[in-house]
Amino acid sequence: ASVSMQRQTEARYAFVVNWYDTTASIIREYQLVYHAADGTIEMYDTKNRRTFLKRCDYPSVRLQDLYKGGIITVYSRQLTVVEYADAFTAAFFKKKTEMTVGYVLPSALADVGAAIDAATSQGFILMDLRMVDLRQHAAALFTDSALASALGGGPCVALKLGCEDAVAKWAELIGGRRGIAGSADGDAA
Repeated sequence: ASVSMQRQTEARYAFVVNWYDTTASIIREYQLVYHAADGTIEMYDTKNRRTFLKRCDYPSVRLQDLYKGGIITVYSRQLTVVEYADAFTAAFFKKKTEMTVGYVLPSALADVGAAIDAATSQGFILMDLRMVDLRQHAAALFTDSALASALGGGPCVALKLGCEDAVAKWAELIGGRRGIAGSADGDAA
């Protein structure tokens, strides 16, 4: 157990991040490396093949902020995580960030805030939130006819959520709640 714990604290996670340079109107690509042992980061400019930011302490970037699609700010640059840069990082985060989609049904739109609070209090990361109108497409998207019927009743809110074992955790959270439903994966939002 101590060898596994030691590996995790010595681990370094590498990500491909993009930054939109407004001055040049181009997207610049970097490799960001997060060192789990001390929470330090470093960045490498992949195009110019040089160090962009030497390893330094940057406490506002935490491991839970680093996932595909996540946005972090490093020295006033808004960076978007677009990919995992190596197999080790991909394997670690695939296990840690399973996705699911939750729906706040048209009949419960007043409870969107409560649904978000419930999800975040259970450790979910809210990755995307959209108001959608599935009236015409609801039946084709879902095999559950009761869910398709409920979603087809007007605009609803789709929540793309991520955490470890997200599907089972969301199913447990929404059990017995009126106006909130779920999907098995994050692809339906």
